[in-house]
Amino acid sequence: YPRDIMPLAKIVGSDPEYVENFEIFIGGREHGLSYSEGNDPLLLRENFEAQAQLRKKGQLETHQVDEDFLEAMEYGMPPTSGFGIGIDRLVMTLTNSPSIQDVLFFPQMRQVISTQPDVSSTQEYLDLGIPEEWIEPLQKLGYTTIEKLKEVEKPVEETKPEKPEPVVVEKKVVQPVTDQEVAVARNAIARAEEVEADYYDPEVFAQAKNSFNNALKIRDTDPDKAREYLSEAREKADLAYKNSVDKAVEMFSRRLERSRNNLLSMDADKFLPGEYGEAVAGINKAQALYDRGDLSGANEQSYESLKAMSDLAQRLDERLRWISILKRDTNQYLIEAENLGADRRAPAEYERANQLYWQGIEDFQGYKIVESEENLGSAREAALTAVKLSRGRAEQEKEQTDT
Repeated sequence: YPRDIMPLAKIVGSDPEYVENFEIFIGGREHGLSYSEGNDPLLLRENFEAQAQLRKKGQLETHQVDEDFLEAMEYGMPPTSGFGIGIDRLVMTLTNSPSIQDVLFFPQMRQVISTQPDVSSTQEYLDLGIPEEWIEPLQKLGYTTIEKLKEVEKPVEETKPEKPEPVVVEKKVVQPVTDQEVAVARNAIARAEEVEADYYDPEVFAQAKNSFNNALKIRDTDPDKAREYLSEAREKADLAYKNSVDKAVEMFSRRLERSRNNLLSMDADKFLPGEYGEAVAGINKAQALYDRGDLSGANEQSYESLKAMSDLAQRLDERLRWISILKRDTNQYLIEAENLGADRRAPAEYERANQLYWQGIEDFQGYKIVESEENLGSAREAALTAVKLSRGRAEQEKEQTDT
């Protein structure tokens, strides 16, 4: 299928303009259609940006770029869900089998067949010189075959070792773990937790907490080992802190840049330069806070900037959509007025509507959004008035002709 017909389908093959889908026909009728949804964030971004371009041209049924969805796809976590079962479970359902073993080709491994006898004969014991009255007790002890009996080794004669001379060992004095040592590790973990290390670097952060907990468990019984755990906890906590700061800066920088690019794609810097400047000013402020090491302040500033840019994008989109509606309505009224002969039945209103309409278009092309809204709004009213006057005068002319 062409990609334009099924834009959500996953591209398969060497031609990026075509996608694959799967259909099932029964008795010449289509009973099912399926396809793999696209999960390439780059291709999905192209589709969204194409939609945004069409929206700028006046197609209101299109959508804006969904940054949250694309970000989820980049992390490999699409915000969708589904239900899938294996072919074995499907066959169980179709055949009404109560056990999965009934539908598997190899339900279980066959036991290895042993070629050795379970119990040796009495004659085999006698051939080795074992008295007959010993055979039954040996078998009860587990020596049921000659091979098991041959595996028994002869006991080695024990030799008494020479008694070593006593060695005097000086007892090492171990200093107990102090509260200060514990506090240093605990503060390192708390610092990592403040920058949300459990979210940005959960694996390393968990290692730090585990080492710290292990140190507390053996603090009194094995101080030296406890100190090793505390040292490891500090190192892991510092690493988790650094990784979390770097990842947070990267994530917010990417989201801020995307929001700014979205505004630029809407020409917000030209339509509303003042509001655009205020919205994006927070980007540099957040970066300065990151550079100073104030992660909490930088995160707060980043959230404020993202909200400011999102609000501006929504306001501008609503105004652009309103201008698109004014253009559409005015154009329809002008066409209707022309068909009713407004150039001779209501020439003043018809001419004024055309002048205001083209002035509004010129203002829009010059990024004068306020003037464009005013002129196009006035043009729509003038065009509607021209339609009403032309229709009324046409009816009057008809009545005069009939009489």
